[in-house]
Amino acid sequence: MTNLENLNKTTNYREESGSLITSLSLAEQKYVREGIFSNLRNDGRQRLDFRPLQLETGILDQANGSARLKLGSTDILVGVKAQISTPNEETPNLGSIFYYVETFSSAAKEFNVTKKTGTSEDNELNQVIERILGQSFIINREKLKLQGSNCWVLYVDILVLGNDGNILDSIILAIRAAIHNTKIPNVHFEAGIVAGDYEIVISGDPNDYWTLSIDTIPVLITISKIGKFMIVDANKEEEQCADVQICIAVNSNQSVTSIHKLGKGGLLPSSLQEMIAIAFKITQQLLEEQNNLLKREGKRQRTGFL
Repeated sequence: MTNLENLNKTTNYREESGSLITSLSLAEQKYVREGIFSNLRNDGRQRLDFRPLQLETGILDQANGSARLKLGSTDILVGVKAQISTPNEETPNLGSIFYYVETFSSAAKEFNVTKKTGTSEDNELNQVIERILGQSFIINREKLKLQGSNCWVLYVDILVLGNDGNILDSIILAIRAAIHNTKIPNVHFEAGIVAGDYEIVISGDPNDYWTLSIDTIPVLITISKIGKFMIVDANKEEEQCADVQICIAVNSNQSVTSIHKLGKGGLLPSSLQEMIAIAFKITQQLLEEQNNLLKREGKRQRTGFL
């Protein structure tokens, strides 16, 4: 059995149908590829360099948590709203988290997916995000369960304001930041008029809240193979030159939680192993950078969810 076959049995390995519109001329593609071959990309980076990461949290007053993340000109805004509801019948002891992606038309036109039964690019992004973050061990949804048949439900709204490549990695980083910023108010239960009934009372104190840990939420590293070389954080032009792209989700324990292949290109098992090694290295760097930014944001922002 090959290493790739072993990996398929231990991780969530899926092939997605997404592909980018190729709008570059042959001469432009040659310029981009030659820069990568010489380890000097068209924006001055080396092959394994990420663009500078910019992050703000707590910027939406009406949300329980929010974050805006910029990676180059890729610009993602995420808001999280917490509401009390009833658990899913299949998971009665867990709360729920729902993800919704919406792209501005100026960003959406740069991303094209093979449509199946009329699904939109936003719906396909939703599906990929759900596969990456929807596994029960990624976020502790047991903490969202309340007394009786009640639970917290988190609605995570993702707005793509700009797309200059690497949209999935940027979205996952923005979601991590927004959930880290999410303040869920404490509740208590008061006896109702009828015996056995109770009333849920949500604290109105902006300092009386709890938060979810993001330690188990992975970062996503999309690695593009162009010729025999690998690059990370591909911009829009580089994505159009990629022979194949692999998205590898890695958590803080350096464990691969899922792998997704974008497009139709082929990949040797040895190349996948090389990509995983790159993902481990980049994950450490990204987590350290994002954690430092989150600490900085935590010192400057006000609290409250009203």
